[in-house]
Order: sequence, then C-alpha cells, then structure tokens
Amino acid sequence: LVVLNKDGEYEDSSVIVPLDMVSFLAKNLKDTSHIVKYDYGLHSGVFSISDMVVRFRTVEGKYPSYKSVIPPNGEELKFHRQDMLSSLNALSAVVNNTTTKGISLQIELLEIILTAVNIDFNRSGRDSVPCESKSKGVTIGFNKDFLQTAISVLGEAVTMLYIDSSRACVFKSDNILCLVMPIMLK
Repeated sequence: LVVLNKDGEYEDSSVIVPLDMVSFLAKNLKDTSHIVKYDYGLHSGVFSISDMVVRFRTVEGKYPSYKSVIPPNGEELKFHRQDMLSSLNALSAVVNNTTTKGISLQIELLEIILTAVNIDFNRSGRDSVPCESKSKGVTIGFNKDFLQTAISVLGEAVTMLYIDSSRACVFKSDNILCLVMPIMLK
C-alpha cells in the first residue's frame, strides 16, 4: 500500500493504482520540482508531468480499510534508505529461491541486524544497518521483495513505525507512507 500525502494529511482515494505505475513514477520523478497532475475515471487514469502524459488502467475493486492496521502509537526508528537497500540486495542471493523470501530485522538501539536463512540449501547471511531507535530486542520478519519495493520508493531518510512482530509496520519518508505486513519466520 502506498498513500500520498497532500498538505499534511494522508488522503483516501477511490482508485487503486497498479504497482508498476507507482514504480514508474518513483523512478521518473527523482527531481521533486515536478508538478504532477492526475485524473482518473472508472477504469483508467492519467498522470500529467510537465510535457509527459502517462495513462494507466486502474485496478478494479474497493481497497480494504488500511487505516485499521496502521499502528497508532508504536515504536519509531530511523535509517537511511540506501543503507537498507544495499543490505537487502546483499542478502538476496540467500533467499531468492525460497517460498517466503523471509528476512528478519532485529532492532537494536544503534543498528538493525538483518538475517536471511535458506534451510533448503543450507545457506545464511547477516548484515546490519545503522539506525536511531529508542527500543531494542524486537525481531520482525518480512518478505524481502515487499520490503525492498516499499523502501525503494521512499526518500533517503526513512522512519519505521512498529508495535510488535505480528502487526503491520509503516515506512514513511517525505510525503509517502508505505504499509508492509510482517511474516512469521521459523
């Protein structure tokens, strides 16, 4: 889930934009000086960026109520996006051929310890990312691909909000909020 912030408030919308369109926009809008206009109808939408117009088909259906799973008052930690993406890329070789692609994040005061285990091929990997946290001792499992996709569309300074290892986590930066559900790891 990606929600855009408009004037300090996270705005609900009645359209579901496909992930490939969100990724396209994130890659092509690195310069934040662009003004993006959008319009959407029942089955399609349009983004206008400077002299470029991009059309897309919307995903049918009503998006579930995501606000009910966003942690209202949780723990907060901060890290740099590129540090996390580098660690996730380094651990990709361990989990890319597994079903869950599970990566565990062990949160400490000054670092996040990332661990990947592949029991089928008897391989494991470990890396760490510097962070600023006020709590420690929590370990949360994520699907590497979902986590990597969410973090890749954020700005350099990322804030993670969490309550425990079984509840949804929020990753936010600038005006973008991404919700990533954890997975259970063995």
